[in-house]
Amino acid sequence: MMIGCLSDGYILFADGPYFAHEDNDDAAILKSMLKNPVMLSFFQLADCIGVDRGFRDVVDETKSHGIDAARLKSVRARDAGKNLSGRSSSE
Repeated sequence: MMIGCLSDGYILFADGPYFAHEDNDDAAILKSMLKNPVMLSFFQLADCIGVDRGFRDVVDETKSHGIDAARLKSVRARDAGKNLSGRSSSE
C-alpha cells in the first residue's frame, strides 16, 4: 500500500495493494502512479514531496512532472552515519 499524506496529517491518497517483488520497489510504484492523470491532478507545478532513499531512482521522473522530490533531513543524516536530536530531525 502506498499512502500519501500532507504535512498536516491529512491522507491524500492510499493506493494498492502492491505485491512484494524485487521489481516492485518504492521507486517503481511511484513511477507507475505518476502515469495516472488522477494522481497527477493532486499536484501543482513546483510542489515538493518528502521521500526516503527508496525513491532515489524516481527523482528525475518526479522532476519531469514539475514535482520536486526532497530527501528528508533525518534520512540524509542517517545515510551519513549521523544521529539527529528529536528537535533537529523535525525541522
